[in-house]
Amino acid sequence: MVLRGNDKDAHNNIFACSECQDCCPANAKNKNNIEIGVTFTEEETLELLNHKGNETYSASLAAKIETMGITPEKINPCIMPRNLAFFLKKTHEEAL
Repeated sequence: MVLRGNDKDAHNNIFACSECQDCCPANAKNKNNIEIGVTFTEEETLELLNHKGNETYSASLAAKIETMGITPEKINPCIMPRNLAFFLKKTHEEAL
């Protein structure tokens, strides 16, 4: 296992890296078991990208984040804007 710390290349998801699960032989049978989660509107995506510190999210976005199981007790929701920005940038660069 490679620990990357704050390396921006380590951001493959908005939260909860799945790199280990993706390559684990024990998960081979689950490789195509994909669950469709919540869908963010363009406005909600922009709200996430522009989120600052301890600002509160809009009611609709907060409800979706909670549906995903992301609560301050489990995962700091403030990491989502950072990870989303890295993920979008990485995806855009790979597409070029």
